[in-house]
Amino acid sequence: MALDRFDFLELFEDIIVSGEEGVAKPDPEIFEVLEERVSHRAGLDDCIFVDDSPANVVAAAETGLDAVHFTGPDHLREDLIARGMPLRPAPGTDRTQQT
Repeated sequence: MALDRFDFLELFEDIIVSGEEGVAKPDPEIFEVLEERVSHRAGLDDCIFVDDSPANVVAAAETGLDAVHFTGPDHLREDLIARGMPLRPAPGTDRTQQT
């Protein structure tokens, strides 16, 4: 599971894995699970959804989530930094240079 491979995931308060919830994405019910889980302290606008499936990213965005298409760890790192996550840039990445 990703939790075992990416130490930066410890920065997140909650991580919902659809397989553990018994709901397959892009079923909107998984996003209802998320909303219920975080509603006592945050709204969906305080959440980031990350997935490698474009269909799942679109479904999440349609519910109002900030949805990120995962294409690799370096790209995800930059997406999360852009959203204010306290991460260091990937080694060899010059964030001052535009591509």
